[in-house]
Amino acid sequence: MDTSSKFTDVLSEVEMRLARLPCGDMTNPLLNKSLSTEQWMGIKKINKILSEDYHCRRQMMIKRFQVTLESFAWGEKQKERSEALASVPPLSSLAGSTRVSPVSSDCCQRGSVFH
Repeated sequence: MDTSSKFTDVLSEVEMRLARLPCGDMTNPLLNKSLSTEQWMGIKKINKILSEDYHCRRQMMIKRFQVTLESFAWGEKQKERSEALASVPPLSSLAGSTRVSPVSSDCCQRGSVFH
């Protein structure tokens, strides 16, 4: 299965689920008022702090996972397990940045989230 067919499958699944939603559930935003410049600055500050915290926690989880994998290579079955672990892709590819924006996505949530 290639990447394009996976994308097509995901797209069709999303479209199918959207079609099953009651009419109007995806059209009403949770935030109905405009925010002032000061409020947007506050949201950006909160977003920066949360993003930094998320990045730190993500790096810590990757490191813990890496140490856990390395621990499987210790002990009596070291050679057998080392060969199996060699087939695991490097975790350095997970260490890159992500595009998570917790606060701004909350501002765009739909009212149906709370029903």
